[in-house]
Order: sequence, then structure tokens, then C-alpha cells
Amino acid sequence: MAMSCGENQRVEVEQDDAGNLSENVYRNDRVGWAMNIPDGWKVMSQETTEEVYSKGREIAEDSGGVELGGVKTLLNLQRGIGNDSFISITQSWKGMGLGSAPDSLEFLNSQKDALRNMMRSQGLTLNFTANGDETIDRRTFKRFDVKASNGVSQTYCFALLEDYYFAVILTYTSNSSRDDLFKAWESSRFDR
Repeated sequence: MAMSCGENQRVEVEQDDAGNLSENVYRNDRVGWAMNIPDGWKVMSQETTEEVYSKGREIAEDSGGVELGGVKTLLNLQRGIGNDSFISITQSWKGMGLGSAPDSLEFLNSQKDALRNMMRSQGLTLNFTANGDETIDRRTFKRFDVKASNGVSQTYCFALLEDYYFAVILTYTSNSSRDDLFKAWESSRFDR
């Protein structure tokens, strides 16, 4: 279940600094990030967010995949009842069992390997279609795109910051959803 974007709502999820939603603009002071919510998209309820992350943790554990310790959810959006979503998280290096920030290319490759293993455990194959850097409002993100054998596509963008990383995962099944998500993401503003 999702909640509409109303006046001055607090986004209630397990929080690092979960951020604030005012009008149709989400803001997170720790990351220094602001983003407009696309028309027709809803902020995921705490219940839906917990279901999504619980399922992700279960898949990760079953596949020997990504270490999800220290993951904090930020802004999570969905449209309708399908697979279209926007997920944003931070995760501390300590929560990942690391003492310091890894090399960004090594981290990118480890994320791809973990995702491949997680999806393989679900009977899906992945086709990685793009790799590289993307700059949004002066902040550089590592990016990779992937399409699963079930037709769902995802774009992963992450930046290594201070003692954590910040990541967004755009999941889409149609060009319309992809275009909405990219337009919102690419219009993000960063303070630092």
C-alpha cells in the first residue's frame, strides 16, 4: 500500500535520515539530495517497504548474495501494483563488513556478481546492457543497466560517500515507467 504525496509528510521507514516529503518534493539532508516525485507515482508505505526489503534479504541470504547489514531505506516509490519502482538506500561500510570504502569499480563488479547470483537463485538470467558513469547535478554515480529474463529492467546507480554508499534502483517494465523514473532521477539536486 502506498501513501499519496500530501503536505509535509514524514517518510516513515527504518531510517538513517529518512527524509521529508513536502508538496511533491522529497528531501534528505544527510545525503544532501532532493528529488521531485513523478506524477502518478506514490511513496511506498512502511508496510510495503518492509515487505520489499524482507523479500530482498531472504533472496540475498538464500543465494549467498549481498550483505544487507546496515541498509537504510530512503525514498521508495511505486506505480500501480506491478514491478515498477524507485528504491533508494544508504548502507554503511561497517554494515557490509568493510573497514573502509572499496574501489568504486571493484564495488560495481561485486554488486553485479551479487545481483547475478541472487537472480539465478530465483531462476532468472540477466543481461547487463550498459556500464559507466552518470553525473547528476555535479555528483558522479557508477551505473549499470540490466534486463532479466522475465522482462523486468533495472538501472542501478550508486555513489561512494563518506562512511556509506548511496544507491538508487530504478525498476521498470515499460518505456513510460522508465521515462518517468529517469526524468525524476536526472532532475535530482545535490547540496554537496
